[in-house]
Amino acid sequence: AEACLHYQMLNDVNLDIAEFFVDTLVFIKSLMDKSWLVGLEKECQQRIWMPNDVTKHVISHVFSWTDPQLSIEDLNRKVEDLATPFESEEEQGRVDLFSFLQVLMKAHVDQIKKQTTLLRVLFDTIQKDVDASVDRERLVSLRELHQILKTVHEPVTLSETTHLYRDAYDLLAAKATTGYAPREITFDCFLFAAKRRGLFTRIRRRGMNNES
Repeated sequence: AEACLHYQMLNDVNLDIAEFFVDTLVFIKSLMDKSWLVGLEKECQQRIWMPNDVTKHVISHVFSWTDPQLSIEDLNRKVEDLATPFESEEEQGRVDLFSFLQVLMKAHVDQIKKQTTLLRVLFDTIQKDVDASVDRERLVSLRELHQILKTVHEPVTLSETTHLYRDAYDLLAAKATTGYAPREITFDCFLFAAKRRGLFTRIRRRGMNNES
């Protein structure tokens, strides 16, 4: 069952999303109890059921790092809509693990998109003296990048910012066609470096550790 989940969920996703999936699955496995129902479907494939109270615990844990815009209650309601009643226990429902993970993965992708949008807005507004009517990419310095990252995630260190900046600058220099690269970096180069170094994963894990 676990191998099947990996195969279906990790197709064509980036590293941050894949690591979210793995971290969530590891946390779910740590909560597993023999009372959970496991039903056999055709072709002898296992279908793992999770009680509703367990799904709520998982949601509150894996999304503890997010901003208040994500409504945990709304996410719980989406999962409850997928629930089917236990045959012998009417007081709570159960949710198929694969369907549950699909809901979590979509919510996580939405959060990454919101963070990416916020970062782009900060990149576009950090230099107030730049003519907004000029259609060109904004360039930010190391100091400005650190200011942006501290706005999004206060615990980020100067060392982390420096490594991200160096990777982004190396990419920008490699793409330069004039043989000269500017002293600052662009948003696209930063985003590539952020994904490469797992920035969003570190932000998420720090938030989860603080919550626990």
